[in-house]
Order: sequence, then structure tokens, then C-alpha cells
Amino acid sequence: MRPLGMAKLRWAAAQLVNPRLVRWNLEAKNVPRPTVSSKATFLCAQTAALLKMVLATDLLLQLGIRLFWTPPAARPGARFAVSDSKYLSIRDPDLGWGFAKTLVFACGPYFFMSMQYVAVSLIAVALQLSQPIDFPPLFGNVADATTVRAFWGQFWHQSIRRSVTTLAYLAIDALHIARGTTLASYAHVWLAFFISGFMHAQSMALLPRPPNITLHEATAGMLYFFLWQAFAITAEDFVIWLWKTSGLSINPAPWNSVLGYVWVIFSMWISIPWAADVMMRLRLTEESFLGFTVFGRWINHQ
Repeated sequence: MRPLGMAKLRWAAAQLVNPRLVRWNLEAKNVPRPTVSSKATFLCAQTAALLKMVLATDLLLQLGIRLFWTPPAARPGARFAVSDSKYLSIRDPDLGWGFAKTLVFACGPYFFMSMQYVAVSLIAVALQLSQPIDFPPLFGNVADATTVRAFWGQFWHQSIRRSVTTLAYLAIDALHIARGTTLASYAHVWLAFFISGFMHAQSMALLPRPPNITLHEATAGMLYFFLWQAFAITAEDFVIWLWKTSGLSINPAPWNSVLGYVWVIFSMWISIPWAADVMMRLRLTEESFLGFTVFGRWINHQ
């Protein structure tokens, strides 16, 4: 390809919308297998998916406004005025409300990113920058998320996996830790999540914030959230190892998965508020970014 030709520009544009490097020699691990389909079938399916994602996004944004930003007199469980975001939190003394808030917030990134991904896939394929096979599902099967390790390694999107794992391996090599050892394996987990947490924290640091919000308050929670994931993976691996070496088993076998789901939900319930509260302090979820609403008239009707 010529350096400044249209072919090279199209090639570069295709790479920008393919951060997981699908069908390339450096494709990220555990990317879901794409469904082979014609261009017309793909565009129709993605259009329907986009509509569903937009509706789900609107629903979650409006629920967030109701649960996080409605004045205290209009909803149960509120302790602070919404005018001062320094003390805002999705945590709640009532366990039921606390779980509901965490669930609403946790579902947001899944549907927000899925909506953007589907929209980009429609544009890229319609403009013939990419092929339908270049856009396998952004997320894996949530049924596989029976451990925190599986949640991040098999279910969650792998868009930045190549970046953070490469940097983590560079750090391990610089520290002269032999690859393939147990120490290298867990050093890699902790470094990868630290790098991811640092990247997310930096993105928060670049945003404008209320004058009474310190840099620490606007960033630290993001780092805590990702470091917790490394801790949870290390802890669950140790417990699984102890369980296997003891020779114990759970019968019937499906209860293993149920126990795993409970553990993953508990871990996320503990850790998500650290990241969510950062976004609350920066008032990032105060208004819907869609510019319209289908569900707002019912959810926020007072």
C-alpha cells in the first residue's frame, strides 16, 4: 500500500475500530468466536441489537437519575443533598437499596459499551472498512463468570487486554522474574490490574471536577476497584487450591457454579462502589447522554 493512499487510510481506520485485533496474529485471548454471515444479515441483526441497546441504556440512565440524583425528599435512603457531590455515594445503609444501586450502576458499562460497539460495527461494515466477521460479540457468555478470574478473562470485553498484559510482561522481565513461575503468574495479574486501574484513574484526573473534590477523591477509587480484582483472583485461586487438595467436593456438581456466581456477585458488590463513587463526585451520571428518553416519564415521575 502507498503510504498516503486511500487503501492505507482504510486499513488504518479498520484497525482503529478493531482494538482486539480480531483475525490478526496478535488477537486478544478469549475473544468470542464471530458468527459468519452476509453483510445484509449482519447489518439487519446489528440494527436490531442497536435498538435494544439504546433502550436498555435509556432505562439504566433514568434509573440512575432516580436512584442517585433525585433530591432526598423524593426517594428513600438518601442521606446527603445532591448539590454537593463530595458526599455522594451509591452505597446505602439499607442492604436492599445498596444492592439495587450497585446493580444499576454495574449494568451501565455493559450496555453503554455494547451500544457504542454495535453502532461502530454498523458504520464500519456499511462503509466497507471491515467485514462482519471482524465484529464478534464484545462480551462473552456471563454464564462462564463463575470466578472473578473468569469474569475478567472470559466474559468482560478484551479491548485493552493486549495493552495491559504487554506492559505487565515488560515489567516482569525488567524485574528478572522468570516467566512460567507462580510468582510471575501472580505478578502479572497484579501488574495488569494496576496498569488498568492507573489508566482509568488518569482518565478521571483529566476531567473537570467540582472545586471541593480533591485529586485523590477523583481518582483513588478507580485504582482501588481494579486492585481489588487482583486480590479477589489471588484469594479465590488459593481457596480453590485448598479445596482441591483437601479432596472435598460439592454435590450435586451444579452447586459449584451457583457458589461461584454468589462469590462473583459479592465481590462486585464490595468493589464497584469505589469506582462508582468517583464518577458520582465528578457528576458523570447526573444527566442522560442520549438527549432523549423513553422511560424517563415513568421512572422519574413524581
